[in-house]
Parts: sequence; C-alpha cells; structure tokens
Amino acid sequence: MTDDDVVMESVGKETEASATAEDASMDLLVADIFLQVRKIERNLEKDDERMLGRNFRKAIIVRKRLVSCPEALLKVFEKVTLSTPIKTTLLQFLNISATSMDIDDASKSSESTTTDDKSTNSSTKLAISPENTSLLYLLVLLYLIDTKNYKQATQCAESAVKYTATFNRRTMDIFNARILFYYSLAYERDSSSDFSAIRGVLFSKLQTATNRIDQHSQITLLNLLLRNFLEYNLYDQANKLVSKSSIPESIPSYQQARYHYFLGRIKA
Repeated sequence: MTDDDVVMESVGKETEASATAEDASMDLLVADIFLQVRKIERNLEKDDERMLGRNFRKAIIVRKRLVSCPEALLKVFEKVTLSTPIKTTLLQFLNISATSMDIDDASKSSESTTTDDKSTNSSTKLAISPENTSLLYLLVLLYLIDTKNYKQATQCAESAVKYTATFNRRTMDIFNARILFYYSLAYERDSSSDFSAIRGVLFSKLQTATNRIDQHSQITLLNLLLRNFLEYNLYDQANKLVSKSSIPESIPSYQQARYHYFLGRIKA
C-alpha cells in the first residue's frame, strides 16, 4: 500500500466518523424535541399548566442546536400528525420541499412488504394538540431568526399568529405570547419591513388578550407596544398607553422588569 493510499484511507475513515457523529447529534436533537412534545401532551391531558410552562421553556432551549441541524425538525414532523397545509408551509420556511419529504416517506414505505406494515407505521405517529403545533411553528420561527433570514421570519410569524388566533384556550396563552414576541422581533430586525406598521396588529391582539383575560399575552403586548413607540421616540403616545393600561396581577418577573425599564425611559 502506497503512502497516498494510506492518506486516502485515513481521510475516508475521518469523513465516515464525522458523518456518524453528525447523525448521532441529529438523532439526539430529534429525541430531545420529541420528548418535550410528548410531555406537553401529557401536561394537557392532566391540565397541569405549571408543568406545561416548564416543558414549553425546555422545548425552545434547543434553538441554538437547530441552527446547524434544521433537518431535525423534518424528522420531528415525520413523527407527528400535522395537517398537509401546515406541514407544507413549515417545510417551505425551512427550504425543504414537500415533495422531497414525500419521496423519503415513499422510499421508507417501499421497504414494508405488506399493507398491514404500512398502517402500523402510520399509526405510530403522535397526534398532537394545537399547543404543540404552535411549538413547531415557534421552533421554525426561531431557526429563521437565528440564521438571520428575517424576511422569511416575518412571513412565518404572520402564519403562526394567524394559526394561534383561531383558538381560545387557556393553555394556548403562553404559546401565543411567545409567538407574538418573536413576531415583533422579526419585523424589528427585518430592514425591508416597516416596524411601525405592526402597531395596529399589536393593539388588536392586546384588546383580544384583555377580553380573554390572557395575562401572558397582555403584558407581552403592552411591552411590545411600548418598545415600538420608544423606537420612534413617541414618548407621548407611550405615556398615554401606560396611563390607560392596567398591569395584570400575575406576570413573570422578566416581563415586569421590561415594563419598568420602558416606564423609566418614558419618565426620564
């Protein structure tokens, strides 16, 4: 064996080892996301809002790992039941065509030799709630923001906001509030979008959240509107909003800190 053969063999082994490590990393990421999805479903069954919030926060911690491995979301989509329009929309935002997913599914199905095997494979998919569908929307949105695809992020955020607006469930409050936060952030960071143009949407959502006594969304939207006003130095409008708004009784400490920060800037 020549020296060149030895070098080529060594490079081949390193490449294979690297590919194996990447596959293992993706499998671990898929398992982590799917675990939280299953936990959220169990929390909903038991009506455990405290654990629901905890598992929701754990689920979005994976955002940094998704930057280098968005294909993990595709694997998660294959494990759950998503409507075709939503699945197609999310795949488009990830720049993965629905046809390529169908081809992959078809190749996997061809390995089954009987119809019973195929029905068994489809039945293993987890039926997910609107809360978990919102979570998948949010993970795609976070991926687009973290990879600086702000134009697509605004489009994804619009789609997510429209989806969550169709539900009036107390367990959706925390999901709705977080999506609205990143909806505003996507528009703020997209240089081709008018950040001030979303105020009408934010005001409308604030009115809806107030009527539904959705405290998570109330304080989130109040802070988003104050941030929007202050971004354009509209201190009078911000002060009027504060004077006409009531702060929810129970709000997270970080939201309270943001509110008092904006209040300090208004009074300065």
